[in-house]
Amino acid sequence: MNEKIITIKSLASFLKIINSLDPNEYYYRGEEEKFKSGIIASAYRSRTSPITHQATFFNYQQLRADYYREIASELSDVERKNFLGYSQHHGLPTELIDISKNPLVSLYFAGQNEKISTGFVYIFKENITIDLTFLIEKFSYDLDKLSLDKIFNDIECIEELYKQIMQIYCDYPQKIRKYYFEILQFIKSEIKNFDEDTDLNEINKIVREYDLTNYNDIEAKDIYEINCKLLENDKIEKRSRDFITYHNNEALGRKFKLNWHVSTSSKAILAHKVGFWIIYLLQEIVQLNTKYVIEDWEPIENQTIEIPLPTFIYKPSMIFDRIKAQDGNFLYQLNIKKRSRSQNIVGTKNFECYILPKQIPYKTIKVQNKIKIMKELDNIGINRKNLFQDHDNIAKYLIEKNLNMNW
Repeated sequence: MNEKIITIKSLASFLKIINSLDPNEYYYRGEEEKFKSGIIASAYRSRTSPITHQATFFNYQQLRADYYREIASELSDVERKNFLGYSQHHGLPTELIDISKNPLVSLYFAGQNEKISTGFVYIFKENITIDLTFLIEKFSYDLDKLSLDKIFNDIECIEELYKQIMQIYCDYPQKIRKYYFEILQFIKSEIKNFDEDTDLNEINKIVREYDLTNYNDIEAKDIYEINCKLLENDKIEKRSRDFITYHNNEALGRKFKLNWHVSTSSKAILAHKVGFWIIYLLQEIVQLNTKYVIEDWEPIENQTIEIPLPTFIYKPSMIFDRIKAQDGNFLYQLNIKKRSRSQNIVGTKNFECYILPKQIPYKTIKVQNKIKIMKELDNIGINRKNLFQDHDNIAKYLIEKNLNMNW
């Protein structure tokens, strides 16, 4: 996917771009420079070991457990429930990526550190957004369940994903249909990454007959026609029904029932279930398009994969002052842990690095002339004092302003 990059040198030129966008459909992230690793959460950033001088990665879950053990007795019930957000707020590496609904806040963060000449504002479009807050709070001490390789296979996660997908479908059916076409288009274009004997390869053979790029007027019958074609393939039909049978059995006795209960003769019913197909195909893409084990000759580094995931959002039920001031929320970045084959012993938790879904912005704004822009932002109250509000940052703001350090 080609990234659209626009250069701005003033607040006025930035606002001209922002005013052309629907404020309800976008969110923003500012970074003071363009990092080679791309847009990734702090938990997945490599650090150089002061001893070996080699790149290494935090065991961020162990860090969080140690942090909790140190401070748990001082936390309120609400802080415990929101411990992931609390950890992010206090600087611990987490799976979260800060975003804001206020573009000026993101411009401020892009304009920091005038020693680096160019900053960046990333604009993300809210297409299919899944709120993971309920699951994050439920699994707050076992967030491995929300890994990229498990979220489409764990019954509790599937229930929540399915409910939210179907709610979007009820409210905005065209949005879900378009998203389903995007998933099929991805399968159509990524044939080189799928093994010959997988059902994704079979799906590719079928969908290549269709023009999947015309998203403007997709009707339910278009989805139904393609799904009927998929179910005529014995391999696809068997794997999809095995997936259904497994999760229907897992769902027995639970309050929420997946409406995937279909007989072997009711292909027409299954063809209509677009929510099922979205979850099933994403599960297949993740399972068949990734490699979990690092061979001894491979470099130890994160691998980003471009797959058509929904946007996963985390909204802490406890809103910290900083989040409120910055109109902030978080992207939740899923991962798969990659293990070295020579260390891949059953029962161990050792890992080397991560497979991460690539965060792809709708547009990127390159920010130049930082000093002028930061002064313009300060004139309208977008500054360190108002965005952070704690005593230390207010003091830093006053010192910088008094010494004329920022401009």
